[in-house]
Amino acid sequence: MSSWEDGSFEAEPGGYTAADTLVEPDASTASYVLVAAAVTGRTVTVPGLGSASLQGDTRFAAVLARTGARVRTDRNATTVTGGERLRGGFTVDMGEISDTFMTLAAIAPLADAPVTIRGIGHARLKESDRIDAVAENLRACGVRCEEAADWITVHPGVPRPTRISCRRDHRIAMAFSVLGLAVPGTISLDDPACVAKTFPGFHAEMRRLFPQYELPWKTTTLTEEHR
Repeated sequence: MSSWEDGSFEAEPGGYTAADTLVEPDASTASYVLVAAAVTGRTVTVPGLGSASLQGDTRFAAVLARTGARVRTDRNATTVTGGERLRGGFTVDMGEISDTFMTLAAIAPLADAPVTIRGIGHARLKESDRIDAVAENLRACGVRCEEAADWITVHPGVPRPTRISCRRDHRIAMAFSVLGLAVPGTISLDDPACVAKTFPGFHAEMRRLFPQYELPWKTTTLTEEHR
């Protein structure tokens, strides 16, 4: 294969040679199990996702460390261990890792001081208006929050039982499922099957890693629309 200065490339005719290729775990999806460890006091290691990763969302681990979780990252793995109550009282720019801002925002009520996440205006243009979706659901939980065009501030609070409006957005569903793990009996989802977009086995894996995880629905059907 030849490459050119204008950024194009040309593939010559030929065959394929068998090779072993390492496929990294998805860093955005890993954020849910890492933050679940932080809020439950457990330890979770994600192998294949360390300092050598090419994915920007691996930087979520550094954000999680600011909440007081113990984070250890080597070249090939990331480990998070939960401690006491989460720490707040900080502002963080998550513009370059915005797929993980919901993971932090959903559990921010458990912190001891407000958490402000900024630089995320483009998240309003994803599968849903994610800033508005997070704010709406947190308020439904009885949690105080403020939002503007590109930031959200979440205050400490005790979530009350709420049915989360997922807006057909897999990341809203997964983020608030972690809040439900931390505060059992509080969270159900209006569309638990929407996680199938990126992680069809999410609920089963959460139950495997955290036996106390309560499935956020009584009965549900995975429709063709979500497959």
